[in-house]
Amino acid sequence: MLTINNISGHGYGQTQIEKLHEWGFRIRAPVSRFAGSQRLRFVDFSTGPSLEFIEVESECQYFDFLPKGMVPYCPGVNLLIPQSSSRDIGDYRRTHHAWGANPRHVNYDGSDEPNKPGWNFLNFDVPVVRDTFIYLTQLDDPQPDRKTDTDHPNSAKQVRGLVFTLDEEELAKLAKLAGARMVAGTIDLDCVQIWSSKAMQNDRILPEKRFPLAVVVIKANSLDLFVGKKDVTVVEFESRPAAYIKTIDVSWDMLITT
Repeated sequence: MLTINNISGHGYGQTQIEKLHEWGFRIRAPVSRFAGSQRLRFVDFSTGPSLEFIEVESECQYFDFLPKGMVPYCPGVNLLIPQSSSRDIGDYRRTHHAWGANPRHVNYDGSDEPNKPGWNFLNFDVPVVRDTFIYLTQLDDPQPDRKTDTDHPNSAKQVRGLVFTLDEEELAKLAKLAGARMVAGTIDLDCVQIWSSKAMQNDRILPEKRFPLAVVVIKANSLDLFVGKKDVTVVEFESRPAAYIKTIDVSWDMLITT
C-alpha cells in the first residue's frame, strides 16, 4: 500500500506564512526551491505526512513548468512508495499507462548528471482525482539528511485525514492506485483517512473552496493556542470541540482535533 508523503497547497506568500507562525506551526529550515519558480515551505510532524506550502514567484515560469494533468494552483497529494514495497515506480508506470503515466527524476544535489540518486516522480496526464494533483514518489538511496522540527507550540502531532467535497465514485481511482479499499466513503492510507463528502455529511465541515481537497484534519494535544486566534472558529467534530482554521481560497482549510 502507498502512504501519503506530502499534502500541498498554493498561495503561501509571506503574509500567509506569518499566519502559520501565529497559529503555532514551526516551518522546516531552510526554504526549498523547485522548478516553476516555486518556493516550498514544509511543516513536519512526529509521524505521518508533512504539509507543503507553495509560493509561486513567477507565474510565467510556473505555467511553463506545469505538468500535464495538473490544474494551475490546485492542491496536491504526494503518495510515497515505501522502501519495503515489492513494486517500484516502473511497475506503477506500466500498470497505469492508460492514465498517461510519465516519470521524472530529480537529483538530490540539484545537478543534471545522469545516474545520481534523487527523487523519482510519476505524474499522470489523466487526473487521478478531479482538480487535485496526485503523484507518486520513490526515493533513491542514500537519501539526504533532513532536519525537521516537530515540536510545534500548538502541540500538533500528525495529519489525521483529508476531506474532499467529492462523492465515493470520484475517489475510486485514488483507492485503486494506492492499493486500498473504500469503506463507507472512506479510504485508510496508513492511518490517514481520505474522507468523501458522504463520510462527512454528519459533521458538516464541507466548505465551499475552489478545489475539492477542502480540509486537512490535524491531531493536536490541546486546542488552547488556537482559541481566540484570528480566522479560527471553535466547531464540533466527531462530537468533540475542534478548531477550524479558514485559509485562502486556493488552499485547503485546517481542522485541529484532540
